[in-house]
Order: sequence, then C-alpha cells, then structure tokens
Amino acid sequence: MVVLRLVVLWLLIFQTKSFCAQSTDNFLKMRTGRFKYANKLEGTTIVRTKKKQVEYSNNGNSKLILRVKWLNDSTYTLTHKKSVNKDPGCLVKGVEILVQIKECDSLAYFATYSSTKCGKGESYFIKIE
Repeated sequence: MVVLRLVVLWLLIFQTKSFCAQSTDNFLKMRTGRFKYANKLEGTTIVRTKKKQVEYSNNGNSKLILRVKWLNDSTYTLTHKKSVNKDPGCLVKGVEILVQIKECDSLAYFATYSSTKCGKGESYFIKIE
C-alpha cells in the first residue's frame, strides 16, 4: 500500500513538473498585462504589473487595487489594498488571496483561488494585451 502511494505521488509530481516545464514561457507571459474574466464579472478588466493588480469595472468607475507577489511560476498572492467606488464584499484591507494557475497557454489561463475570508473558487482569464 505504501509503495502504491509513493508511485502515485511520484507520477503526480512528474506530470506537474512536465507540464510546468513545457509551459514556463506561457506562465511568465501571464505575470503582467491586461486580462479579462472569461466566465464571470462581465466588463471587468484586470491590469497587472510586476507588483500591482487593478481590477476595473462599471466602465472604469470602480476599481479594486491589490498587491501581487509571485511565489513561483504558477502561484501568486493578491493582497487587498484599496477599493474605489466598489463594494469590496469579503475583501477588507490586508486580505490575502492565493492564486494557483492550473492550465496555461499563450492567450489564457485557468486558475483556482482561495482565501480565509472569501472562500474558494476558480476562474478562466483571457490575456487581452
């Protein structure tokens, strides 16, 4: 039983490393740029720089400002800094969201996210610039 678990664990690690190794350039392309949500929040545009992410909605009248910290090629944290003309919902200053990119190509990525204050979810993001 222990041997079977070790084999399964090894296969999972190997598959993950193979996927990441093949897509490293794609992951790096997703660190900065302009994005939109593909599966929700119609009309929201995300602008991400090396250290900051701003989500614009309501024709640019509302924005959510977050700090970005990359932990590795496919994982980053977002820390809520400020909301402008937007109901922040569960986000209050300092709330951290862990984002893990699960699939990635040169045009889009699928990610899961989790936060102790806001729960868990998933989103598909399309790079627009």
